[in-house]
This record gives sequence, C-alpha cells and structure tokens, in this order.
Amino acid sequence: MPTKAAVTAAVIVVAATFLSFRPFSPPAALAKPHASQEGSAGPLALPAAPPNWSLTAYACGACGNKAASATRPAGGSGVKHVASCISFSAYVTPTTSQPLSNSVVLRDGASGTGTVVFRLDSYEPPGNGFVQSVCGLNIVGSADTAMTIEFLGINSYIGQDVNLIGYDAQ
Repeated sequence: MPTKAAVTAAVIVVAATFLSFRPFSPPAALAKPHASQEGSAGPLALPAAPPNWSLTAYACGACGNKAASATRPAGGSGVKHVASCISFSAYVTPTTSQPLSNSVVLRDGASGTGTVVFRLDSYEPPGNGFVQSVCGLNIVGSADTAMTIEFLGINSYIGQDVNLIGYDAQ
C-alpha cells in the first residue's frame, strides 16, 4: 500500500507542474527590491574618493646635496598613508667612467631608518638620464607613521628627483 501512495503523490506533483506551466510567457520576478533601492531613481552613488597628496624632492650631486628624499609626516590618530604612484628621474654626469646603479626606496617610516616596503633599481651609462614611474600601487603604511620616498645615494648624478602620490586612510 505505501507504494500506491507514493505513486499517487508523484502523479499529483507532475500534474500540478504541468497545469501551472504557461508556455511563451515571460518569467515573473517575485523578489522584492532591497530596502535601500525602493523608490530610488537610479543606481546607488559611490562614496567620494579620498583626496590625494603629492611629495616631490630634488637633489643635485654637483651642488653637494644629499640624495633626493621626501617624507610625508605621520597623519595622526590611526591614519595610514597609502602610496598609489611613484616616479623618479636622474641624469648621470657625462664625465663618470662607469655606469651607475642606484635604488629608489619607499619607506614605512623616516628617511634612512624606516622599513623598506618597495624598491626600484636603476642602471645608467654615463651621460644618460632616465625617468621611471609605477602607478596603480596600493602600498599601505603603518598607522601613525611617516612615509618616505628616497634615492639611496647621490653618486655622480647631475640631478635626481623623486615623486610620491598617495592618500590617507583610517
């Protein structure tokens, strides 16, 4: 007898499915809109992007300057600096006898002492200059800590400069 009941139930389910089917009808959306979308005229607005800041420093080897270095001071209670774009350039003195290699570093902290979180190396023959940039970064520093971009040395460069673009986050 239990198999007869199971067969009867299966027949009722199949019959109900066929009777409720409407061929060539568009699908009906039965879900309600999210509470924040009810009555809205368009898509939700994105929050405003944080304002950017920019640091730039220049150094001249022939002038006796130290290496180019720029520091964004600590931002206060819980503020973290976020580096989004780094660029640097230098020109090698034509009278140098050998190519020069040097590095630009991004530090989580003060010049010369902070932890290196990003490094770019360069190698240039005498009398040549170069410009390098890397954007689209998202390098987050520690809270309440300065952020520094700097060349590791001046060598025999006629001039060098560094640039850092970023924003602050909580």
